[in-house]
Amino acid sequence: MFLGPTGGYLLGFIPAAFLSGLGYERKLRLARYGGMAAGLCALYACGVAWLSLSTGLSLEMAILLGAIPFLPGDILKAVVASLATDRIARLKSGMHAGITGEKQG
Repeated sequence: MFLGPTGGYLLGFIPAAFLSGLGYERKLRLARYGGMAAGLCALYACGVAWLSLSTGLSLEMAILLGAIPFLPGDILKAVVASLATDRIARLKSGMHAGITGEKQG
């Protein structure tokens, strides 16, 4: 099953998580969005490539069947996740400032 047609997507979660995490570690909002986008690209690159190799589909057909139908939902989820991480980061910094007595700015 792991090496079936969806195995590339499962393996793609490794670089996707790494790249998304790199983006989250940066304090700039744009870097967080970039990290999410890079992670999503890595996930689809691994998934589509493996789908093509494991099934004998052309790369174009693998993109049409294994990426295009899912991209709108995944982009929406990435945007929501990015907005949520921004909000969580602001809440965490506000809580830290309140605990240490620092002024919030």
